[in-house]
Amino acid sequence: MQVLFLGMQCKHTLKRESPKMGRKLIPNIQKGSKRIKTPELAPASTNKFKPIFSFEYLDDDYCISKCEKHEKASFADTLRVMGKMTWEELINTRRHANGCEEIPVKQIRGHLPKIITEDVDHVLAFRFQGKKPMVGHRVKETFYVIWLDRNFKLYPH
Repeated sequence: MQVLFLGMQCKHTLKRESPKMGRKLIPNIQKGSKRIKTPELAPASTNKFKPIFSFEYLDDDYCISKCEKHEKASFADTLRVMGKMTWEELINTRRHANGCEEIPVKQIRGHLPKIITEDVDHVLAFRFQGKKPMVGHRVKETFYVIWLDRNFKLYPH
């Protein structure tokens, strides 16, 4: 059985208990076992991957619910376009096109969620609806959208 989780593959074998007893499949994972291969580690760089978007930490004050109908449509279209590109392509594209801009965390005026830990020194801004920033944090290939700065008040522009 292969388990696919956020673009990474982990291989596990399952041990089946007697089906007559109605028991479920239980993972048969034993460290150092010769029967189980060690899962392959993700590559050091995820720049060749396409982005995955998460809204888990979206700030209520900068949320999509605050956007007008045309801004929501533009935001969805921006995600569609960005989702077809790799991180490498997004990084190398002009910031006011589909590219990104690094914003120092100390310039952010909004609430910092727990994903922005003390060791994070910058966040990324992408553009939607013209030059309106969609600001968030990248962890591997996942981009956590945190703020939709439709009024340009989140950081000094």
